Amino acid sequence: MWRSFFCALIATFTLIFFRSGSEGSWLDLSSPGLIPFGEFKPNAYRLWELIPFLGLAVVGGMLGAFFNKCNNALCRWRRDHIEKAATIRVLEAVAIAVLTAALSFWLPVALQSCKELPAGLSVDDAEHYHRFLCKPGEYSAMANAMFNTQEDIIKGFFHIEDPYPIPVLLIVLALYFGLATITYGLAVPAGLFVPAIMCGCAYGRMAGEAMDSLFPSADIDSGVYALIGAATAPGGIT
Repeated sequence: MWRSFFCALIATFTLIFFRSGSEGSWLDLSSPGLIPFGEFKPNAYRLWELIPFLGLAVVGGMLGAFFNKCNNALCRWRRDHIEKAATIRVLEAVAIAVLTAALSFWLPVALQSCKELPAGLSVDDAEHYHRFLCKPGEYSAMANAMFNTQEDIIKGFFHIEDPYPIPVLLIVLALYFGLATITYGLAVPAGLFVPAIMCGCAYGRMAGEAMDSLFPSADIDSGVYALIGAATAPGGIT
């Protein structure tokens, strides 16, 4: 594990070094790497908000413990019943792929959660707002959380100022947590880091929306709560 960590560290430094050089200065080292998540406004939180941030950390730890317990039990079951037969392993992977595709399409149909498009959208930003089954001039918050790339979904949790519907956030949390639990250990190269970030973003954004409702005059930045959640979920799992 130490050798893998050191290799990843050198690879990340090399990537940032060459990207910084191609964008201006070789010694700047300010390139965000492969996935830029955007910049947050200065003074995006206050000292007293460290208390709800601490609560998010507790949630991340408990969620990570629950994930590990469920996944360990599933891996033992796979070891005893599936791994001995290659055909069953392939069929399991195909079945979960079909389940993922079906949920990704039908959830936006069942919960359209139509909202008005934000004013003054640029052409590039408008591409990430999916109308789906909503009226012209509206977008589906659920479709945004299903049909965009994971990078764009995470950016949306961080930077979209329009409030996210709580049912959408709950579904994203349940969906990504459930799928991550059953796919980690599947007979395909399925990752865990980005799904964990997605789960953290979902419950972090929920906390931010709740804080904004409780303290409307405090100018709460819900995206910062999504950022804290995005750090606590992978931390709890790993």
